[in-house]
Amino acid sequence: RCCLGLGPGGPRGLLAQPRLPSPFGRPQRLLPGRPEPRVGVPLGPQFSPVSSGRLAGGGEGAPGSVGAADVREFLEDLAVRGKVVAATQNQALNALVFLFREGLQRKLGELGEFERAKAPRHLPVVLSKDEMKRLLERIEGPHWLMALPMYGGGLRLMECVRLRVKDVDMDRELVTVRDGKGGKDRVTLLPASAVEPLRRHLETVRRQHELDVQAGCGEVYLPGALARKWPNAAKEWGWHWVFPSNRLSVDPRGGQVRRHHASETGIQGAFKGALQASGIAKPASCHSMRHSFATQLNRPKCANDQEQTLRVSNVKCAHQ
Repeated sequence: RCCLGLGPGGPRGLLAQPRLPSPFGRPQRLLPGRPEPRVGVPLGPQFSPVSSGRLAGGGEGAPGSVGAADVREFLEDLAVRGKVVAATQNQALNALVFLFREGLQRKLGELGEFERAKAPRHLPVVLSKDEMKRLLERIEGPHWLMALPMYGGGLRLMECVRLRVKDVDMDRELVTVRDGKGGKDRVTLLPASAVEPLRRHLETVRRQHELDVQAGCGEVYLPGALARKWPNAAKEWGWHWVFPSNRLSVDPRGGQVRRHHASETGIQGAFKGALQASGIAKPASCHSMRHSFATQLNRPKCANDQEQTLRVSNVKCAHQ
C-alpha cells in the first residue's frame, strides 16, 4: 500500500484519473448531482511523483531490491504461518505481479515451487420447499418477481438481473440465459406462477421505456459489437431489461444517459431480510435458490418416480 501510494487517506495517483480540459468551458452535468463522464481518458495505472520515487528508490528493503525469492518466501509465509485461504494467496500473487510489471517496470521471474494454500471445499446450502415458501412470502415487490425465476428456473443472480425481454417466452414458460457461466447459452424453466405477474410487470416497464425513448434516453447497453452491427437495436423493446433500474444513470464507457438493469444488491438485501424474518438459521444467499432448484429437480417424488427415472436412464444408455 505504501509503495503504490495507497495510504489511509485513500488512493493518491493509482486510481485518480486526470480531467480533460474542455475547449468550451465547464461542461454542463447531464444529471443533477452526478459527475461528468470522463470519455477518452486512459484507464491505465498512473503513479504520483511520490509513489514513483518510492518505487524507484534503492537500498535494502526498497521495492527495487525485492526479487523472486522474497516473493516466494512471502507467499509461503501467508499459507504456512498466516493460514490464509487460496483466494487470499492468489490475490497477493496477482498484486505483486502487477507491482513488478507496472510499478517497477521489470519482470518478476520464475517463482518455482512454493507452498500453496488449500482451497476449502464447502457443501452448498439447500433450502427445503417449506423454507422457500416462507422466504417467498416475505419478499415483496419486484424482488419477489426476481426470486421466482431464480428458484423456479435455477438462474444465477447476475443472469436474473441481466435478463432481457426477448429471452423470456411466457407462452412456452421458458427462459433463455445468454452468455452464462463459461460464456454458454442455455434454456431453463419459467415457473407458471410467475407468468401473469411477469406479464403485468412488463406492461409497466414498457410504458416507462416508451417515455425514455421519447426523452432521448431509451437506449440500453448492448454486448460486444452489437451496437455497431445493429445501431437501432439499443432502442428496441426486445433488448430492454426485464428488471430495469428505477432511475437513469450515466454510462462511464461512453457517457450516454441510459437506464441500466436493476442492481443486484436490491434482491440480495431483500433475500437477507426475508431470511431473518422467517427465522431460518441456515447461512443461505441468493445462490442457494439455484442449489435448491437443482436439488429438488433431481429428487424423485416417490419410489415409482425413482424407478421410472432409472428405467428411462437405462433405455437412454442402451440406445447410445
